[in-house]
Amino acid sequence: MRVQDRTAKSRALGRVLLASVALALMYSAIDRIWLWGAGKLLYSGWTWDDPARTYAGQALALAERSRARERALGAQSPQIAFRLGVEYGYLSERVGSAESSWPDPSLPELHRYATMLGLDSIKPLPLAPERSFLARTARFEDDIGGVAAKVEEATSPRLRHLFLLGAHAGSELARLATSRDPIPAPVDPIGMHGALAGVPKPLWRALMRVSERSKAVALAEYRAAVAALDEYLGAAAPIAAVRASAPTSTPGTRTECSADKRFGFDALQTL
Repeated sequence: MRVQDRTAKSRALGRVLLASVALALMYSAIDRIWLWGAGKLLYSGWTWDDPARTYAGQALALAERSRARERALGAQSPQIAFRLGVEYGYLSERVGSAESSWPDPSLPELHRYATMLGLDSIKPLPLAPERSFLARTARFEDDIGGVAAKVEEATSPRLRHLFLLGAHAGSELARLATSRDPIPAPVDPIGMHGALAGVPKPLWRALMRVSERSKAVALAEYRAAVAALDEYLGAAAPIAAVRASAPTSTPGTRTECSADKRFGFDALQTL
């Protein structure tokens, strides 16, 4: 009987151990599947809700409040505000970064677009390399430096959101340019600002998606998404101004600047 009892206990213990191992493997597999699925959702630009529906009422109110001011500003203002945001976000991600290779972070394009909106003293945000992704994104929402408030004061409440949409897109471009692997975009602020700015959904949705295939593919596709939104904004009245440092050219010719090549914008039409 004692031998049988020992055998039964050993079998019971073995079953418990096997069950424990099986559970551990199962939870490990579930964890890996969850992480894989969560990663797919992040790169695809998934959000809990649809920003277009969530912010539909606010977007209509912003458009109404902004209509008179934007009519006085002219048709180029939305494109200028967006380009200023892209420059601002890109440089704010690079300033203070160990990967930064720019000899002068305050590139002329930032000041050029700011001047076109009647702003001055626009500087990119300083960045400590150890700061987290969430903290980097929150800097724009918290408006450290007050640049978004200045843009709103000079333009309209709606164009403030268009500027911030550009800032998040420019920041993502900088991360894709300097990281080893593709990094998901900050989907929540991009969706919110895109919807509130009245941008067609397919255009801001494209800024929420990042390809997982490779860094080169992700960067090229994201540049194309930024360029597509810029082209849409410029359809009414493309920006046409000569930069002080631009090479001389005859009327009607086109010239490219460093920002156009970096972000994928069309070459600017010179006067």
